[in-house]
Amino acid sequence: MANGRFELDDLGRVLVPSNPVPWGERVVYVLRRTDKEGQRYKSSLWAVPAAGGEAVRLTAGEHGDHLPMPGNDAIYFASDRERGDQVWCLRRDGGEATRVTSLGHGSIGGGALSPDGKTLVLVFTAASSEVALATERVARPGGDDGPAAFDGPAREGKFEELPALPVMRVYARPHTRTDGAGWESGFVAHLWLVDVATGNARRLTSGPAHHGAPAWGPGGAYIVATRTAVPGWDRDPTRNEVVRVDLAGAVTVMSRPDGYVETLAVDGRGRVAYTHAAPDDMWGAKNALLGVIDDRGARLLGSELDRPVGDLALDDLAGHAFVAWPPLWDGEGVIVTVTDGPGARLCRLGLDGTHRWLSEPARCHAMPVATPAGLVTLRGSPSEFAELARGEERLTHHNDELATDVAPRRPEEVWVEVDGVKVHGWYLSPRGRASAAPGILYIHGGPHANYGARLFFEMQWLADQGFAVTWTNPRGSHGFGEHYNACVDPHWGDIDSRDQLALVEHMAARPEVDGERIGVTGGSYGGFMTLYLAAHTRRFRAAVADRGLYDWALDAAGGDFGHATPELLDCNLPWCDPSGMQPYSLLRVAHQVEIPLLVMHGDLDLRCDRTQAQALYETLLRKGVPTALCLFPEENHGMSRGGRLDRRKERMRQIAAWFRRYL
Repeated sequence: MANGRFELDDLGRVLVPSNPVPWGERVVYVLRRTDKEGQRYKSSLWAVPAAGGEAVRLTAGEHGDHLPMPGNDAIYFASDRERGDQVWCLRRDGGEATRVTSLGHGSIGGGALSPDGKTLVLVFTAASSEVALATERVARPGGDDGPAAFDGPAREGKFEELPALPVMRVYARPHTRTDGAGWESGFVAHLWLVDVATGNARRLTSGPAHHGAPAWGPGGAYIVATRTAVPGWDRDPTRNEVVRVDLAGAVTVMSRPDGYVETLAVDGRGRVAYTHAAPDDMWGAKNALLGVIDDRGARLLGSELDRPVGDLALDDLAGHAFVAWPPLWDGEGVIVTVTDGPGARLCRLGLDGTHRWLSEPARCHAMPVATPAGLVTLRGSPSEFAELARGEERLTHHNDELATDVAPRRPEEVWVEVDGVKVHGWYLSPRGRASAAPGILYIHGGPHANYGARLFFEMQWLADQGFAVTWTNPRGSHGFGEHYNACVDPHWGDIDSRDQLALVEHMAARPEVDGERIGVTGGSYGGFMTLYLAAHTRRFRAAVADRGLYDWALDAAGGDFGHATPELLDCNLPWCDPSGMQPYSLLRVAHQVEIPLLVMHGDLDLRCDRTQAQALYETLLRKGVPTALCLFPEENHGMSRGGRLDRRKERMRQIAAWFRRYL
């Protein structure tokens, strides 16, 4: 119902387009929607003319259709509609989709159709994270050429049905689990070739190394991909390599850059462009660059921008931040998305070292693709839902009715000076409130992320609930220069807290805000900072700490990359040197908290293990501080953006209720 304000039920009405691919004169894309009865998300394929026109739905049903791979006469895509993740085909002339593959249990993590349209290359992991073979296997250490592996024959072709859970899991390498995926199954992500006419599949690569990001070479003669075959990769996931794989499975290393290749693209001359993350940079404190492999060898471009290549602009709806998207070759260079301030901008990087901005900084442009009509992107802003656009022309209008009903407002951009440095933030005033309102400070995770120029449902809804809201990009945030981003490590709170407090005072000085009633909240690193500010200052009246990292020792034991924590902090494991991590941990000062503090956490969070939330809660209880522990069953670290709909709504409801009670 149109009432000019955000309601929690409107969260289920948001439609999210993503993953556009050109298909002749049209762009095919994935549209995510909410299955309101099951509180889960479904997706289907849609198409819209790149020159403008009506968008039409291509695939029907309540499924998870994704990874569109277009050919001349058909489009192939992955879907969960039968027996897990399989490839399906939809003919250009219409009709029902038909299943192509019978890969058995597993997941498809990427793919591409050959230039002649006859063969698919897929990244396929032959068992899901919660399914493994219930057979006897013996763990053995990995050699210098890769991670630990399992003895036993490789299973190829069609897989037999597997039990719901394994009898046992055996690990012989540091990395054992990943937030959002669960415990590792022991299977490896390999490249597979699929004959689209017959559905016959064969595994192209072998061995203990994971492969990913496949792209066809000129004429379909070979495949370029990434491989985690660098010695010791599992302990140091900041390095991998680019390989060339011929159709018989022979592998040649094209480049072993000093760093990590995330995604890549190959042009008609066989040149490779890729996004390159710096080595020994577990937290992403340094700017990612554009890598190129051509007849001059491998080199990096874009350092003069002092901005990261990639989309790091967070939101809680579109979810395009941190999604690996291949660079786009064009006649003048390579087009990439660059996080510049709070915007995600398009930039063309020339092979001669020049650059040219292709979009304005006030919006975010994600996932660029080239069409005969021009460049098409997913475009959004702080007051606009994400839609496909070509330049200034919107191509899709999936959220127009919702936008009319809720009337999103553009927040004000705020700049304050701290220590001679300009610090960025956003501010949204309370809507429809006559008296001075309480204020809420939001702190993003990372810390090396960015509150971007995108629509935030949570901030808009809280403002419509009568709160003034400030969300900030303090030092430690990407998009404002590498020094700005990296200067907080490893001493979180020393510098960044001054930036947060300066933006709080800016909000508190506004006439519509009651400066004595200010709350603070944030998730992950934002949860860390929430506890830090509550323990070290008396500026806030109440706090909500969400999925936070509160103790490095507990994180080393329970986090999904806790094994790397000593390298991050340059110390030993806490049970070997109890004093090494203690200065960085906050549970030791949690007894200093005097304000009501609500603790929230996902029950299956493997990034910041829930033990940390329980420890904080018990500490506050013992102190006698008003507190409560909200645990969300089945939810991982990313619940606020991708969790079950009813739990996402309940999380926001609890935050608002806590601040109403104590502010």
